[in-house]
Parts: sequence; C-alpha cells; structure tokens
Amino acid sequence: MAHAHHAQRHKDDSVPQGVAALNSSGPLGRQLGRGPDAKRDIVRRARERRWAIIGEDGRHVWVGRHSDPTEAEITEVEAALARQGLTGFLAITEGDYWSRSGSLNFIMVRPLATPTASFDAAVAAFEAARKKRLVCVRK
Repeated sequence: MAHAHHAQRHKDDSVPQGVAALNSSGPLGRQLGRGPDAKRDIVRRARERRWAIIGEDGRHVWVGRHSDPTEAEITEVEAALARQGLTGFLAITEGDYWSRSGSLNFIMVRPLATPTASFDAAVAAFEAARKKRLVCVRK
C-alpha cells in the first residue's frame, strides 16, 4: 500500500514514469530491497546514476533516465528555466535517492541560466528538501 501511494506522489510531482515505476511494486513484481535478490537490488540502487537539474532552491527534475540528455534538450531546459526566472545546475547523481541512511554523490556538469548561488549551496538545499521528503514518505 505504501508503494502505491509512493508512485502516486511521483505522478503528482510530474516525475517521469520511469522513475515512478522504479519505486513501485507493479511491473517489477516485488518491492526493492526484499526477497532473494535484496542485496543485488540494494547494490544496484546505491550505484544508480541519474541526470538531474538541481535548482538553487533545492528543487530538482530527473532528466535522461535511460540515455544522456542531448544538447538540444539541455538548451531547451535552460531556456525554460530562464523564462520562469529560475536557475540551477545540470548534474549527475549517484546513489539511492530513497535511502535514508545513504547519501547521494553529485557531479556538476554545468550551470544553467546563470545561477547566483554556488553548486554546493544548491546541493545543500536539495539534500535538506530530500531529507524532509524521506521523513514524510516513510512514516
């Protein structure tokens, strides 16, 4: 039941379906982290890499889930951010977003729409928002 709610929250937050499916029990046929493949699932999730747009305020969007985003897609995202008065960073994350004990590693690829804050400040805001979300989701 928690996982169904979990996936619904993703849909409401406009997260790509591939990310929502990863965190649901539907097509995968089992919950990650349980059963005979639990150790393999945990290791896979700990090594998972995703492209992300990290906003200065900590908001984020996953991009290029199954492939690297193209230069055209990145340019389009940057223009959309600028139109909305937002800025951020294109980054690669490594690790399990949903792990409360693990941390994510970040590699900044490039700034988008001329941010005024540092990448480290954006990551700190992201981690603070992530920590709050994990507390709400896991209750």
